[in-house]
Amino acid sequence: MSFLASIAAGIAGKVAREYVDGLVGGTAEALVEKAKTEIFGRPSTSRSTTGVKTIKDYGKVHGRTFVEGEGSSARSTTPAYRPRLRSGSSSKNTEECEPEVVKSLADVYQELRIENPEDQIRVVTLTPGSLDDPLDFQMKLVNYWEKDYIALSYRWSTDSREIIIDGKTVKKLEYKEMVINGVTVKSVFTNLHSALRYIRARLTRPRNIWFDAICIDQTSPLKIGSEKYQQLLLMGEIYACAEETVIWLGPPSPQSDNALSHFSSLDRVDLKSLIDRYERDERFWLDFGDGVMNRDWFGRAWMVQELACSNEVVFMCGYQQMDLQRFYDLVEFTYSSGRPFTRQESPYSEEFTFRWRSFLEMYVARRMWKTGGALTSMASWLQKFHAWGCQDKEDRILAFIGLYHDYQGELFGVEWKEMYTRVTTAVLEAEGYTDFLALGRGPYRDPTLPSWVPDLSVPYTSEAQDPPLWCGWGTVKHGRKFNSSADTKFDGSIDINTNLLTVRARLVGGITSMSRPHDTGYACIRESRNLALRENVHAGYYRSGSTETCVDALGSTLVWDLDYMGYRCAAHRGFFMDEDDIPAGFLENYTGDATGREAAWEAQVQESRLKYRLGRRFGTVQCLELSHVMYAMLPPETKTGDVVFVLTGATIPMVFRRSGKDFTLIGGCYVHEVMDGAVFEGSTSVWKESEISVR
Repeated sequence: MSFLASIAAGIAGKVAREYVDGLVGGTAEALVEKAKTEIFGRPSTSRSTTGVKTIKDYGKVHGRTFVEGEGSSARSTTPAYRPRLRSGSSSKNTEECEPEVVKSLADVYQELRIENPEDQIRVVTLTPGSLDDPLDFQMKLVNYWEKDYIALSYRWSTDSREIIIDGKTVKKLEYKEMVINGVTVKSVFTNLHSALRYIRARLTRPRNIWFDAICIDQTSPLKIGSEKYQQLLLMGEIYACAEETVIWLGPPSPQSDNALSHFSSLDRVDLKSLIDRYERDERFWLDFGDGVMNRDWFGRAWMVQELACSNEVVFMCGYQQMDLQRFYDLVEFTYSSGRPFTRQESPYSEEFTFRWRSFLEMYVARRMWKTGGALTSMASWLQKFHAWGCQDKEDRILAFIGLYHDYQGELFGVEWKEMYTRVTTAVLEAEGYTDFLALGRGPYRDPTLPSWVPDLSVPYTSEAQDPPLWCGWGTVKHGRKFNSSADTKFDGSIDINTNLLTVRARLVGGITSMSRPHDTGYACIRESRNLALRENVHAGYYRSGSTETCVDALGSTLVWDLDYMGYRCAAHRGFFMDEDDIPAGFLENYTGDATGREAAWEAQVQESRLKYRLGRRFGTVQCLELSHVMYAMLPPETKTGDVVFVLTGATIPMVFRRSGKDFTLIGGCYVHEVMDGAVFEGSTSVWKESEISVR
């Protein structure tokens, strides 16, 4: 830079800063003219200002970006400048000053630009320190396959406090600070900040650590070829190659400290020893439920791949740590033993037990994925975990992209509705998984989606949204419970221009009557029983010549013919099974008194009686070629006059509503006696086959 240009830049920068700080009045155009005059007495010739009319244009010409505003509200969006003296200069020798850029996090990302996206990640280096020391890290590039780092799994969350604005109480989010390569980052989640502090306080030597919020440039656009795109595809590998994954549950509480320190000290945590010591350890179990399992890490979509892909896993809550296997053993015992595991008034509420179930499902999925089990495609992960929590609708898909890259080229750069449609199309055409259509139903579904496309953003509630999640996928060996289409393959096509699904199907019949949606009370049971007996005319039997009574058929229908373990009911009477008839194999290693075993069995029975019917309607389906009605469990949105089809490739029937020449998909259902292939194995004179169009 020439001597004259150096002075020009310095004066222009001073004037611009005065305007930004509200020290100079007038319009941006007047400011530009003032800058020209102050520097040269005429328009500058060393750097063109052609087309400069606003403070934003001026900033562009002189290498800075400004956001326009009133007075002091205008602000710079690029690093500020400060004078730097040349070597040997005094502070008075201002002619020798050169501007120096104060780095931002964007500059750090630029300096550590990921040149080899298939290999490189950023990590920060933690050095041992006390809990209260400021967080000051150095970031660097490493090859993830060198496995010289810890991966952090944590919930993106921050604290908040209530403030009063204009007489209204609002929540103000609070953030923390950390320093990365000399740059102060102010908007750090409090949960992440506390995780790094507690991890650092336990270190005995410097360690590299990877966490997505800062190690990935979150300002990168989510499109093919961008940094965020490349790093998302690499997420599974990042966790798989980490030396260790730390699952951060949050800061400590008295309950979490008591529970984790106690159970970590035990020599054994097998079922027999846990049962034997339950009474003396009861307060620790209650602390485990109220202080550990209440954390919001559980049931989050992004956590699935983070746990599934990781090798060595440790749970951390404050200073306390516990390895994965021991943690799983504790959760499995509390969930299945029937013992009290919380001081809450409603310990068996759907919302509360969801945390237990979610973790157990994650653990099983991890084992299946690592051993080549049934979860072998994106569809299988979405089917099992789609209702788990996440911030954005796109995350319902992207949270699993690191596990399977089947559709990666199709999912970026499109809005969420198009993303869901593309995934569903690929699931049908490439995998033939027709049951996928039954997902994402319920009252919170977005009505603007094509009816055959699952709304994977539907939040988790206790209301009916899907068939039981394990009913529809895989083989009988790997968990499929039903086979309504008799092993047929999906036979259909999708018009991507009109979003019209055309598929071959067989008609089961029309809906003739329904109960109210089922709740936890008994009135809906009485209503369903009266409806079942009123609609049937075969002297108390389900159909002519059958040995199955209407009551037995109703009992099986209410629970989708599944027992407390999720297996077909066989000789059991479904909903009306005898609570005193404890199966021989139930808690076979149980060594406690009979009262505890009976309590555990009763808890299992009550749950199985509720979880398959909650929110659904009992109804009757009439096939014109049959003399009896069929019992069914239907989606809550079903109306009389709707029809039931079994689509090719589906393991469960589905309810449709006619709309002109086409149909609208309502959701999956259970129809007694047609769940094992009777419709497709029977005569087409009874079960009419046709090609239906679904919008």
